[in-house]
Amino acid sequence: TQPAAGAEPAKEHRMMPAKRSSGRVSYSPPSSHSRKRGRDDTPAAAPAPAPEEDEARPLQQGAWNREMSLPRTTADRVLALVRSSGRRFDARNLATAAHRVGKFGGRRLRSDGRLEELGRLCRRKVRSFPAHSLAVAVWGFAKAGLADLELFAAFAGAAKERIDSFNSLNMSNTVWAFATAGVVDEELFGTVAAQFARTIRRCNPLAMAETAWAFATAGVADTRLFDAIAAEVGARPENVRPQELATLLYAFAVVGWPRRDIFVRVASHLQQFDVRQLPPTKQALLALAALYARLRGWEDDDDDLHLFSRLSSSFPVAVRSGYYLRRAPFRTRVSATLRELGWEHAVDHATPEGLSPSLADAKSKRAVQVDGPSSFLRDASTGDYVLDGPTRFKSRLLQRLGWKVAHLAYFEWQSSKFESERHALMAVKLAEVGVVDLAPDAVPRWILHDLL
Repeated sequence: TQPAAGAEPAKEHRMMPAKRSSGRVSYSPPSSHSRKRGRDDTPAAAPAPAPEEDEARPLQQGAWNREMSLPRTTADRVLALVRSSGRRFDARNLATAAHRVGKFGGRRLRSDGRLEELGRLCRRKVRSFPAHSLAVAVWGFAKAGLADLELFAAFAGAAKERIDSFNSLNMSNTVWAFATAGVVDEELFGTVAAQFARTIRRCNPLAMAETAWAFATAGVADTRLFDAIAAEVGARPENVRPQELATLLYAFAVVGWPRRDIFVRVASHLQQFDVRQLPPTKQALLALAALYARLRGWEDDDDDLHLFSRLSSSFPVAVRSGYYLRRAPFRTRVSATLRELGWEHAVDHATPEGLSPSLADAKSKRAVQVDGPSSFLRDASTGDYVLDGPTRFKSRLLQRLGWKVAHLAYFEWQSSKFESERHALMAVKLAEVGVVDLAPDAVPRWILHDLL
């Protein structure tokens, strides 16, 4: 867990292993006391701007912070305090409120109007947030499921301005929050990559793993970041726990890392461990990285990489863990439409390698991947939707295994209101994978003419 305010940051090997890549680095609420500088700290940020005129006196702000930090204080109580006194909060109060709501309220409160009000208050005062408070706040909103583009764009702008005052945990939790919320700001990720690479020797392994995971999930393959991590981990893999090594190798695979050196070095080191003792989700990450290495042909001439062949046998773990089973609820309706068109297929077919395309004909190796909202990111500056890194990675793996894959986005399906429109849409998707032998009565004549 994140060290309490005023304490020296804990070293990585003393941290408890996390179960999955979702909010693994937690923060204690920011304190009014300064922190002692430790190995992972950077010089203090410049003084924050003067408080706004409507803010309460420091004594009252301290009282609010202590009340919100009490173990018995619920997320609902925090939001009630935001509603009654939030306009008089300072940056520290706002960050504490966001952290507590995210940690203890979770996504059940994401449609609560008081959470949106907290977001508006943070957006208004974000320029006064010091680095630690900014990372705490954006982490809380991501955990609470509030992916407001204007709010995250404001956090991104503030983070870019004061990146020199961020330590590795601040950076990793900030980009983790963006990736988890499904928001990507490439300029922010580039700024973090450059700063992380410059300070890599002061970064603990957990922060490296979380940052690499966030970049991979966001589909940002910044070579400055991954070069620096590869050099640091490759030189001292014994300093990194197997859990973090699994996350790192998976991240390198997702971004399509073209060099085998980091895979060889980590595979050699992992032979000391029984990877079957890792949590199932971590085994799934290793298995996916193993398949990537095998498909690149990296184990043919190196005995160390036979570990990847052994890991491939644990691929059913990837299926059972649900890591890639993002089942879009409307896929059964899509399946019915495809059957009306005359295309026979299986739903959630599991390949021998453990991958699971949504709708697939295993004999011809053709698939339609149905992508729900969780498979997409939104660009913070344009609002455009893009497929996230893991979804694109899965598609690349299937294609390397000889599959032809078409993607159906949830908003494409939603925009097709009538049966004829959906038949036409799915006929086009099938044509993308080479299926044009469809039931003539089910396909609009103009579509059939164009396909033929």
